[in-house]
Amino acid sequence: MTTKFRKRTKATFCRSVGKIYPTLSSRRNCSILRTRFWERKPGCINKIDSQPRLSRFSRGGLGRKIERKKQQEMTSHTSPLEPVLFRFPAIHGLGGQIEPCRGGLSGSKAWKVVGRSKSFCLKRMPIDFPVKLLQSIHAAVQARRQQGMTTLPSFIAADNGETYVQHQNRFWELQEWLPGEPLTSPPDRRQKQEMLGLIAQFHALSSDISPALEVSPGAERRLAMFQHWNEINIPHTHAQISKLGHPQWQFWLHALVDSFVAYRQPLGLLVQQMQAERTTLRTCIGDPRLENFRFDGQKFVGMFDLGSLRRDSIALDVSRLAGEMSTEGVVDWEEVFALLPASQRLTPSEERLAIELDAANVLLTGLNWVQWLITDGYSFENCDQVSFRLQHFHTRMLKIDGHLAWKI
Repeated sequence: MTTKFRKRTKATFCRSVGKIYPTLSSRRNCSILRTRFWERKPGCINKIDSQPRLSRFSRGGLGRKIERKKQQEMTSHTSPLEPVLFRFPAIHGLGGQIEPCRGGLSGSKAWKVVGRSKSFCLKRMPIDFPVKLLQSIHAAVQARRQQGMTTLPSFIAADNGETYVQHQNRFWELQEWLPGEPLTSPPDRRQKQEMLGLIAQFHALSSDISPALEVSPGAERRLAMFQHWNEINIPHTHAQISKLGHPQWQFWLHALVDSFVAYRQPLGLLVQQMQAERTTLRTCIGDPRLENFRFDGQKFVGMFDLGSLRRDSIALDVSRLAGEMSTEGVVDWEEVFALLPASQRLTPSEERLAIELDAANVLLTGLNWVQWLITDGYSFENCDQVSFRLQHFHTRMLKIDGHLAWKI
């Protein structure tokens, strides 16, 4: 087709559109209209096929141009993943498709790689994620799976001999897809027992248990957090929160700061008291959240995401999960301790530490959101998850006055 003929065809098209839509008779507006008219046709591109299938509206230079643009958009969406997936030989030739997973709060991003017979999870770590932490996570999972703990999904080996690769200044990992769904209602007694049992098994299979009793690093971190917030200008913090463009988040953040002020004195005594507790240290999950556990109907499947792995007391993991399993903001500590397997029951000091850590979590960990949203100006892809976490802390804060930590 000659250039002259292309111009004539384009002008004819614009004039014909102008007869139907007089307000869009200009060449620029006709171009906009053509694009929207094209996009309304779902059959123009078959997103399953590797080659686009042209409809009757794609004839001529205009159709090819729009078709090429859409194909480029599709390619740009998936092309960053192709060189990463190629680094994992075990999935070559499996076919299937790639589905983006809903974003979380850590800054990582994940995709579900659906094969004909098996599915995997491709995960891109946050910027500046420590490689030593990544190696520790993979080593901890591999060591426990070798001892029969199959409730943790395995990592897939890459072509470099590791279970992760580096691409575009990010670390990537591929692991088995954990089937099942997260809980959509408060866990019952059996579900609590299975989740606590996983934590107990994780700790029972540790090979790095400290020979002597030590102070919990989690207790030391909470003391440092208290000292930091004790020096914060509270009126200035409230003023900064008021500038946040989310009224409901403003309400929750104001309430979290007010609760810290109201309980400043007893909280200071509590975090000092935690330094007196002694416990054995080992590799911990760090942040076992309910959304990371999976159930297939009534069957417990397992848990994924050990991105908060750290060395601490088993009391830390029990405390965090107990807070997640709380009903209307209240933890049934007698039930939590009783549901742990007999071989992994906590010592009296560890029980006190778990309770004290939980109370400190309610009053201090929630303030991390003030730091992230107000001071650091972080933005999160999953706003619903942010709202869920803030509401969870607010619900627990409303019941903090009756917390068992003030009575032991």
